[in-house]
Amino acid sequence: MTDREILATIASELKLATTQVAATAALFDDGNTIPFIARYRKEATGTLDEEQLRHVAEQIERLRALDERRAAVLASVEEQGKLTAELQSQIDAAANMTALEDLYAPYRPKRRTRATIAREKGLEPLAQKILAQETNDVEAAAAAGWVAGNVVETRRLLHNAQSSLFPHGLGNGAGHLGRNYMRHGSNLTLAIMPGAVKFHRGTRQSGIILDEQRHHPTRGFAGGYIIETSADEPYGIAATNQANAQVAAAAVTNFDLVQMTRAGVSEDLIISTLRSRGGRLDLSPHGLISLKQQGVSDRVVMEAQMLTRGGGYASPAPVVLWI
Repeated sequence: MTDREILATIASELKLATTQVAATAALFDDGNTIPFIARYRKEATGTLDEEQLRHVAEQIERLRALDERRAAVLASVEEQGKLTAELQSQIDAAANMTALEDLYAPYRPKRRTRATIAREKGLEPLAQKILAQETNDVEAAAAAGWVAGNVVETRRLLHNAQSSLFPHGLGNGAGHLGRNYMRHGSNLTLAIMPGAVKFHRGTRQSGIILDEQRHHPTRGFAGGYIIETSADEPYGIAATNQANAQVAAAAVTNFDLVQMTRAGVSEDLIISTLRSRGGRLDLSPHGLISLKQQGVSDRVVMEAQMLTRGGGYASPAPVVLWI
């Protein structure tokens, strides 16, 4: 519909002269307001009042929007290769937006979803094959993938795994992935000290040797060594390497039994430690109740009672263990 046809339609619907509607439309297109036109442009509009001008403005806006939408619908249907002479005639004759959209509904492109994109990439047959499986054994062709257990390469892969859900890559919501690196190596030492250490109960003491703590160019590379001592108990290490690790030599106390139990040391290793190191145990009724409440097994408690009744054991000579 041309602009002239739009103005003629409005004139017919509102029972006005086409010249009146055309002049009014020109004034609106120039940016004039309804009150201004009603008061100062009566000679151009044929003395239309504000109410009549408002109706003209509404009809112009409605029909121009309808015509613009009509053109978009025709272009979309034609692009799909489905525009027939009959359909074009029906679209041209649509008198309002509802009728136009009803005609367009069967040809409206579906919203693009991830499923739509997957179908476009040819993945629908694979999805149907997976859904049709009646067991957990699913065999399907898939693109090759790599997983790198490397401090740099793993982060590169995560950075490159970007999608609409993860625009900065997997595991990088805070934007810190790959920005901070720390290289270090360490050895743990366990030893019996000649006397009690002030910040640790008894004579049992552990230390950590840390590498690359400071710049040390004389070694040929950046780094240095620093030795730290700490109150860490050795039982956590023994729990993970029970076949080769021995707990630092010292007479076993109630505290030691509880710590070894909490660290997951096996009953066999706890009993072996009791037999090899002897004990300074509180096996009074109160001490036994406390051991039981803190998870020490009945088997370990019974072994401790048997060893204590046997006369106890002197602590062996001091040793140093490197793990």
